[in-house]
Amino acid sequence: GVPFLTELKERFIRWLDHDNDGQSTFDEVKNYIRRFKPDVTDQTVAAFISRRDSNGNGAIDFVPEYVHDMAAPDYTLEGANEWFKLQDTNDDSFVTEAELVKVAEAVGMSPEEALDTVQGYYMSADANKDGKLSLDEFKTLYSP
Repeated sequence: GVPFLTELKERFIRWLDHDNDGQSTFDEVKNYIRRFKPDVTDQTVAAFISRRDSNGNGAIDFVPEYVHDMAAPDYTLEGANEWFKLQDTNDDSFVTEAELVKVAEAVGMSPEEALDTVQGYYMSADANKDGKLSLDEFKTLYSP
């Protein structure tokens, strides 16, 4: 209902729509991703936008695109690959608990909330218990 939409709108403005015009442009999306992946490429930013840009205007609109992205998470292989690469902040082909916590904090979680989410959800996919997720392990989180 309304509280959920209000929270989404506040989050959208805070992270993705700094001028509050209802859409997140290329530069706004790039600034958002840079919070946790400073060396993100323009190509990656463009792909991030295009996977969500249902009306083809080159931006992520709050309605319907961001709302849809938050309400119906993308459980596709492409979604898994995209977030794995974004959260692998040192590009070593693994996502560590520390990287995941850093990303969660960069997108607004408290340190406690970030650690709980990472340990309780993400690290449950660490099949070989080596403290990091391979792409194959990470993909198991994306099975609907």
